Formats: sequence, C-alpha cells, structure tokens
Amino acid sequence: MYLFRKNRYSCSLLASFSVGVFTSMLIFAPTMVEAQMIPADVNKGPTAEGITEYRFSNGFKLLLLPDDTKPTVTFNMTYLVGSRFEN
Repeated sequence: MYLFRKNRYSCSLLASFSVGVFTSMLIFAPTMVEAQMIPADVNKGPTAEGITEYRFSNGFKLLLLPDDTKPTVTFNMTYLVGSRFEN
C-alpha cells in the first residue's frame, strides 16, 4: 500500500473508519437476529426434508421450503375448501 505510506492521515482515517464499521456491526447484529423470531400467535410444527410447518392461531397452516439457490421468491397457495371438506 504505497499510497498510505505517504499520507499517514489517510491511513489513520481508514483505520478509524474500519473500527467504526466493526463496532456498529457488533451493536446492530443482535437486533437483526431478533427480527427473525416467530410471532407469539404462530406455532412451529414438525420439519421433514427441509419443509417446515407453521400453524397460526386462526387455523392457517403454512409450509415453508427455502431454496437458497434462487434469487427469487415463488409463492404457491392451496385452499382446502369445497364439497370434499364440508360436513
């Protein structure tokens, strides 16, 4: 780093900036983890072959299958209604 040998002010400025970024990561990292917690009215059910079941207090059932190989989100919904499900 020939550039920083000439100008000690730039080197100390870069070091101060790096320490500031690292400190802010330590401060804000726990709040990012808390954002991923499950709400109180949602119960996590069984997990099988990567598919996790979540049940909401209103009876809604959600099956979640994350796919980290794709940068997109696919949403598929099935309603269990009709004559087959009526008594």
